Amino acid sequence: MLSIRSFSALSLVVVLLGLFAGTGASAPSTRTKPARPAAPIPDSMAADSGTARRVPELFLAWRGPYGSKRAVQNVTMRGGEGARPETLYLSFDPGRDSDKFYGMDVTLLFRVPSGDTLGTLWNFGGGTMNRRNVQIEFPADSSWGCPKPFPAAGFGAPNYRRDPQTGELQIIYAVPVEQAAAIRGGRRYCFGRVIIPAAAELDEGHGQAICVEWVKADLGFALEGDGTTVLGRPVERFTSINSPGAKVCASFRPSPGSWKPGGDPGR
Repeated sequence: MLSIRSFSALSLVVVLLGLFAGTGASAPSTRTKPARPAAPIPDSMAADSGTARRVPELFLAWRGPYGSKRAVQNVTMRGGEGARPETLYLSFDPGRDSDKFYGMDVTLLFRVPSGDTLGTLWNFGGGTMNRRNVQIEFPADSSWGCPKPFPAAGFGAPNYRRDPQTGELQIIYAVPVEQAAAIRGGRRYCFGRVIIPAAAELDEGHGQAICVEWVKADLGFALEGDGTTVLGRPVERFTSINSPGAKVCASFRPSPGSWKPGGDPGR
Protein backbone atom coordinates (compact mmCIF):
# COMPACT_ATOMS: atom_id res chain seq x y z
CA MET A 1 0.00 0.00 0.00
CA LEU A 2 1.23 3.45 -0.85
CA SER A 3 0.25 6.12 1.61
CA ILE A 4 1.31 9.60 2.60
CA ARG A 5 1.96 10.17 6.27
CA SER A 6 4.20 12.11 8.63
CA PHE A 7 7.49 10.33 9.40
CA SER A 8 8.70 12.33 12.37
CA ALA A 9 11.73 10.17 13.20
CA LEU A 10 13.36 10.76 9.82
CA SER A 11 12.39 14.44 9.82
CA LEU A 12 13.98 14.82 13.24
CA VAL A 13 17.28 13.38 12.03
CA VAL A 14 17.31 15.80 9.07
CA VAL A 15 16.56 18.76 11.32
CA LEU A 16 19.32 17.79 13.75
CA LEU A 17 21.80 17.53 10.91
CA GLY A 18 20.76 20.99 9.78
CA LEU A 19 21.46 22.31 13.27
CA PHE A 20 24.92 20.78 13.24
CA ALA A 21 25.62 22.43 9.90
CA GLY A 22 24.30 25.79 11.08
CA THR A 23 26.56 25.88 14.14
CA GLY A 24 29.67 24.68 12.39
CA ALA A 25 29.82 21.60 14.63
CA SER A 26 30.57 18.18 13.26
CA ALA A 27 27.64 15.83 12.87
CA PRO A 28 28.07 12.30 14.23
CA SER A 29 29.67 10.15 11.55
CA THR A 30 28.19 6.91 10.24
CA ARG A 31 30.14 3.81 9.34
CA THR A 32 30.86 3.70 5.62
CA LYS A 33 32.89 1.22 3.65
CA PRO A 34 36.28 2.73 2.60
CA ALA A 35 36.08 3.96 -0.95
CA ARG A 36 37.32 1.67 -3.71
CA PRO A 37 37.40 2.21 -7.48
CA ALA A 38 33.80 2.43 -8.60
CA ALA A 39 32.45 -0.66 -10.33
CA PRO A 40 30.39 -0.48 -13.52
CA ILE A 41 26.68 -0.35 -12.82
CA PRO A 42 24.85 -3.30 -14.43
CA ASP A 43 22.18 -2.57 -17.00
CA SER A 44 19.66 -4.20 -14.66
CA MET A 45 20.20 -1.32 -12.24
CA ALA A 46 20.10 1.51 -14.76
CA ALA A 47 17.19 3.85 -15.40
CA ASP A 48 14.31 2.41 -17.41
CA SER A 49 14.12 4.73 -20.43
CA GLY A 50 14.31 7.72 -18.06
CA THR A 51 10.69 7.33 -16.98
CA ALA A 52 9.88 7.47 -13.28
CA ARG A 53 7.79 4.57 -12.02
CA ARG A 54 4.64 5.30 -10.12
CA VAL A 55 5.33 2.90 -7.25
CA PRO A 56 8.61 2.69 -5.30
CA GLU A 57 10.17 -0.79 -5.07
CA LEU A 58 12.28 -2.46 -2.39
CA PHE A 59 14.92 -5.13 -3.01
CA LEU A 60 16.71 -7.53 -0.64
CA ALA A 61 19.55 -9.92 -1.48
CA TRP A 62 22.47 -11.64 0.24
CA ARG A 63 26.15 -11.19 -0.77
CA GLY A 64 25.43 -8.51 -3.35
CA PRO A 65 22.76 -5.99 -4.38
CA TYR A 66 19.65 -7.47 -5.97
CA GLY A 67 20.26 -7.92 -9.71
CA SER A 68 24.04 -8.30 -9.40
CA LYS A 69 25.81 -11.54 -10.35
CA ARG A 70 26.84 -12.34 -6.79
CA ALA A 71 23.38 -11.81 -5.25
CA VAL A 72 21.51 -14.81 -3.81
CA GLN A 73 18.07 -15.14 -2.23
CA ASN A 74 18.99 -17.69 0.46
CA VAL A 75 22.11 -18.37 2.53
CA THR A 76 22.98 -21.36 4.69
CA MET A 77 24.11 -20.37 8.16
CA ARG A 78 25.85 -22.86 10.42
CA GLY A 79 27.85 -22.38 13.60
CA GLY A 80 31.36 -23.47 14.50
CA GLU A 81 34.29 -24.19 12.18
CA GLY A 82 33.77 -22.82 8.70
CA ALA A 83 31.09 -20.35 9.78
CA ARG A 84 31.20 -17.03 7.98
CA PRO A 85 29.54 -13.64 8.29
CA GLU A 86 26.67 -12.97 5.90
CA THR A 87 25.82 -9.62 4.34
CA LEU A 88 22.31 -8.48 3.46
CA TYR A 89 22.04 -5.70 0.85
CA LEU A 90 19.14 -3.22 0.76
CA SER A 91 18.47 -1.44 -2.52
CA PHE A 92 15.48 0.47 -3.83
CA ASP A 93 13.90 2.26 -6.75
CA PRO A 94 12.33 5.53 -5.50
CA GLY A 95 9.60 5.33 -8.13
CA ARG A 96 9.72 9.06 -8.88
CA ASP A 97 12.09 11.88 -9.72
CA SER A 98 12.80 14.33 -6.91
CA ASP A 99 15.06 17.38 -6.70
CA LYS A 100 15.90 16.49 -3.10
CA PHE A 101 16.21 13.18 -1.27
CA TYR A 102 16.92 13.53 2.46
CA GLY A 103 16.92 9.99 3.81
CA MET A 104 15.10 6.78 4.62
CA ASP A 105 13.56 5.03 7.59
CA VAL A 106 13.40 1.27 6.93
CA THR A 107 12.13 -1.75 8.85
CA LEU A 108 13.31 -5.36 8.45
CA LEU A 109 11.60 -8.38 10.03
CA PHE A 110 13.36 -11.65 10.94
CA ARG A 111 10.69 -14.32 11.41
CA VAL A 112 10.40 -18.04 12.08
CA PRO A 113 7.52 -20.31 11.04
CA SER A 114 4.50 -20.65 13.29
CA GLY A 115 5.29 -22.81 16.31
CA ASP A 116 9.03 -22.05 16.29
CA THR A 117 10.91 -19.53 18.46
CA LEU A 118 13.83 -17.30 17.51
CA GLY A 119 17.09 -18.52 19.04
CA THR A 120 19.45 -16.34 21.05
CA LEU A 121 21.55 -15.69 17.93
CA TRP A 122 18.83 -13.26 16.84
CA ASN A 123 18.98 -11.10 19.96
CA PHE A 124 20.53 -8.17 18.08
CA GLY A 125 21.46 -5.32 20.35
CA GLY A 126 24.13 -4.04 22.71
CA GLY A 127 25.67 -5.15 25.97
CA THR A 128 24.85 -8.61 27.27
CA MET A 129 21.92 -8.95 24.88
CA ASN A 130 24.27 -9.67 21.96
CA ARG A 131 28.02 -10.00 22.28
CA ARG A 132 28.49 -9.82 18.51
CA ASN A 133 26.52 -6.80 17.30
CA VAL A 134 25.48 -6.71 13.69
CA GLN A 135 27.18 -4.03 11.60
CA ILE A 136 25.26 -1.60 9.42
CA GLU A 137 27.16 0.10 6.59
CA PHE A 138 26.21 2.73 4.02
CA PRO A 139 27.88 3.07 0.61
CA ALA A 140 30.75 5.49 0.11
CA ASP A 141 30.65 5.09 -3.69
CA SER A 142 29.17 2.81 -6.36
CA SER A 143 31.65 -0.04 -5.78
CA TRP A 144 28.91 -2.22 -4.26
CA GLY A 145 27.37 -2.45 -7.73
CA CYS A 146 24.67 0.22 -7.65
CA PRO A 147 24.72 4.00 -7.18
CA LYS A 148 24.41 5.57 -3.75
CA PRO A 149 21.44 7.91 -3.16
CA PHE A 150 23.36 10.38 -0.98
CA PRO A 151 26.32 12.51 -2.19
CA ALA A 152 27.77 12.94 1.31
CA ALA A 153 27.96 11.05 4.61
CA GLY A 154 24.99 11.52 6.90
CA PHE A 155 23.77 10.29 10.26
CA GLY A 156 22.12 6.98 11.03
CA ALA A 157 20.63 5.12 13.97
CA PRO A 158 19.39 1.53 14.41
CA ASN A 159 16.74 0.20 16.77
CA TYR A 160 15.93 -3.46 17.44
CA ARG A 161 13.15 -5.18 19.34
CA ARG A 162 11.85 -8.72 19.31
CA ASP A 163 9.26 -11.13 20.59
CA PRO A 164 9.52 -14.94 20.54
CA GLN A 165 8.73 -15.25 16.80
CA THR A 166 9.84 -11.93 15.28
CA GLY A 167 12.83 -9.61 15.40
CA GLU A 168 12.28 -6.07 14.07
CA LEU A 169 15.29 -4.01 12.97
CA GLN A 170 14.69 -0.33 12.17
CA ILE A 171 17.37 1.75 10.45
CA ILE A 172 17.17 5.52 9.95
CA TYR A 173 19.66 7.39 7.78
CA ALA A 174 19.64 10.98 6.51
CA VAL A 175 21.98 13.65 5.17
CA PRO A 176 22.22 17.35 6.10
CA VAL A 177 19.65 19.57 4.39
CA GLU A 178 22.17 21.41 2.24
CA GLN A 179 23.72 18.13 1.02
CA ALA A 180 20.53 16.43 -0.16
CA ALA A 181 20.68 15.74 -3.88
CA ALA A 182 18.35 14.76 -6.69
CA ILE A 183 17.15 11.20 -7.13
CA ARG A 184 15.61 9.55 -10.19
CA GLY A 185 12.79 7.05 -10.48
CA GLY A 186 13.52 3.93 -12.52
CA ARG A 187 17.03 3.60 -11.10
CA ARG A 188 18.01 1.14 -8.38
CA TYR A 189 20.05 2.67 -5.54
CA CYS A 190 22.01 0.99 -2.75
CA PHE A 191 20.71 2.13 0.63
CA GLY A 192 22.90 0.06 2.93
CA ARG A 193 23.87 -3.39 4.09
CA VAL A 194 23.52 -5.41 7.29
CA ILE A 195 26.43 -7.69 8.24
CA ILE A 196 25.52 -10.62 10.50
CA PRO A 197 28.60 -12.05 12.26
CA ALA A 198 29.57 -15.71 11.99
CA ALA A 199 27.72 -17.91 14.47
CA ALA A 200 29.44 -19.96 17.13
CA GLU A 201 28.62 -23.66 17.47
CA LEU A 202 26.81 -23.07 20.77
CA ASP A 203 24.67 -20.19 19.51
CA GLU A 204 20.99 -21.08 19.58
CA GLY A 205 19.27 -20.44 16.27
CA HIS A 206 22.15 -20.62 13.78
CA GLY A 207 20.50 -23.53 11.95
CA GLN A 208 16.96 -22.15 11.99
CA ALA A 209 14.97 -21.37 8.88
CA ILE A 210 14.44 -17.60 8.96
CA CYS A 211 12.37 -15.38 6.67
CA VAL A 212 13.78 -11.87 6.25
CA GLU A 213 11.33 -9.27 4.98
CA TRP A 214 11.88 -5.60 4.17
CA VAL A 215 8.42 -4.75 5.38
CA LYS A 216 8.43 -0.94 5.22
CA ALA A 217 10.37 2.09 3.99
CA ASP A 218 9.75 5.80 4.52
CA LEU A 219 11.37 7.75 1.67
CA GLY A 220 12.25 11.34 2.54
CA PHE A 221 11.41 13.43 -0.50
CA ALA A 222 10.08 16.30 1.61
CA LEU A 223 11.77 18.08 4.50
CA GLU A 224 8.62 18.82 6.45
CA GLY A 225 5.45 16.91 7.06
CA ASP A 226 5.07 14.15 4.52
CA GLY A 227 7.00 11.38 2.83
CA THR A 228 6.16 8.33 0.77
CA THR A 229 5.68 5.14 2.76
CA VAL A 230 5.96 1.82 0.93
CA LEU A 231 4.20 -1.15 2.53
CA GLY A 232 3.51 -4.68 1.36
CA ARG A 233 5.45 -4.80 -1.90
CA PRO A 234 5.77 -8.36 -3.23
CA VAL A 235 8.56 -10.80 -4.12
CA GLU A 236 11.85 -8.90 -4.26
CA ARG A 237 11.74 -7.69 -0.65
CA PHE A 238 12.01 -11.24 0.81
CA THR A 239 15.14 -13.29 1.48
CA SER A 240 15.81 -16.27 3.74
CA ILE A 241 18.32 -18.14 5.87
CA ASN A 242 18.55 -21.95 5.79
CA SER A 243 15.55 -22.20 3.46
CA PRO A 244 16.32 -22.85 -0.27
CA GLY A 245 13.97 -20.93 -2.50
CA ALA A 246 12.91 -18.86 0.52
CA LYS A 247 10.16 -21.41 1.17
CA VAL A 248 10.00 -20.32 4.79
CA CYS A 249 8.61 -16.98 3.57
CA ALA A 250 5.58 -18.55 1.86
CA SER A 251 3.21 -17.85 4.74
CA PHE A 252 4.39 -14.24 5.06
CA ARG A 253 3.98 -13.20 1.43
CA PRO A 254 0.89 -11.37 0.17
CA SER A 255 -1.64 -13.69 -1.42
CA PRO A 256 -1.55 -13.77 -5.26
CA GLY A 257 -3.64 -10.95 -6.63
CA SER A 258 -4.16 -9.36 -3.21
CA TRP A 259 -1.78 -6.45 -3.76
CA LYS A 260 -2.43 -3.49 -6.03
CA PRO A 261 -0.61 -0.14 -6.16
CA GLY A 262 -2.33 2.12 -3.66
CA GLY A 263 -4.41 -0.76 -2.31
CA ASP A 264 -4.34 -3.28 0.48
CA PRO A 265 -0.99 -5.12 0.60
CA GLY A 266 -2.74 -8.27 1.71
CA ARG A 267 -0.64 -8.66 4.86
